[in-house]
Amino acid sequence: MPMKADFAWDVEGLQAAAGRDVTRVVFLCSPNNPTGGCLDRAALEGILAAVAALENREYFRPQLEAIIAGRQWLSEELIGIESVEVFPSKANFILFRVPGCAGEVFRRLAEEGVFIRYFNEAPGLEKCLRISVGKKEDNSAFVEKIRNILGQLSAVSYQLKNRRERKR
Repeated sequence: MPMKADFAWDVEGLQAAAGRDVTRVVFLCSPNNPTGGCLDRAALEGILAAVAALENREYFRPQLEAIIAGRQWLSEELIGIESVEVFPSKANFILFRVPGCAGEVFRRLAEEGVFIRYFNEAPGLEKCLRISVGKKEDNSAFVEKIRNILGQLSAVSYQLKNRRERKR
């Protein structure tokens, strides 16, 4: 079942599909891959009859808290970068769009040893990149590198624009 244009779950469509005689399996990925969106409890209960409790929750709590804090910080930093559109995430990764230069950002980050996902071919995810939440120092290094890359690309774009205007 495809997601809506804003990457929201099509809960009514999922409910309808799950109720059809031809449906043999219902698989839900929440948080969703690649968007990081999450089904809220009411929507999940509307699709499934019951939700099983996670076992060993306390064992993983410190790691979970670190990921949540890292995701929050990384999201806020990306939101603060001009021209970057950040999508809400409840996962250990953040999906964001860089209009016009996502491929170049992806290439330059790889040259710097930062490997992220590029979703240019996926319908609805054009110009989208996805970064996994890492250790604090890795997140900080990523933010510094993407700011530098976007700053360089912005300067080049500005110079090209000025040259074209002077030629007129």
